[in-house]
Amino acid sequence: MFRNILLFIFGALVTAQLCHADAVDDAEAALNVLRQTTIDNLNRGTLEQIKWCTEVDTVALDTKESGLKALEAKTAELILQLKKVRNSTPAKMASCYGTLTRLQQEAADDLETCVNDQADEAVTLISDKGSAVTVQTLKTIYDEEKEIIFCGRSNEECLTGVTADINEKTAAVPDIINDEIEVDRQAVDEQIELIKACAAKVVEKANGFARRCVH
Repeated sequence: MFRNILLFIFGALVTAQLCHADAVDDAEAALNVLRQTTIDNLNRGTLEQIKWCTEVDTVALDTKESGLKALEAKTAELILQLKKVRNSTPAKMASCYGTLTRLQQEAADDLETCVNDQADEAVTLISDKGSAVTVQTLKTIYDEEKEIIFCGRSNEECLTGVTADINEKTAAVPDIINDEIEVDRQAVDEQIELIKACAAKVVEKANGFARRCVH
């Protein structure tokens, strides 16, 4: 009788340990899925960031090229107008021509500086946002690891709750990254518009100064 009771108690302890072991295994397996899901989605976000940086570089180059062409075209147009001006002395024409040439070069330098600075700001923004979401998602994994340790290997109810929480967070990872990509994309679009606006402002200002020389 006493032997049977001991066997029953021993069997119950073994069963409990097996259940606890299963709970630990389930929690660790869920954590591994969270890790992999996070890595996969962060990689997807990183690919988007690389595309955005490439897009910013392309826009910056195209904007500088079109801006320089606009400056050259306007200078050529004003020089042509200058040649048609009556009652203009050779000295005045030479002075005005020199002014137009100088203004074009100064505007070209301003264009280069403003576009490069704005593009650098855009790339920095992309990098900072990428780092922020990486830290946020990796912290989630770290927090869940701490929860498993906190539960210990014997608290089955605690481990089951942590496993459910991990599974819930794993399911949310793609949406979190998608939302972040969408928000970041809007920020990149705003930066691209700032690049174009800065170039347009430089060209407009230069053309305004240049027109005063001719008229």
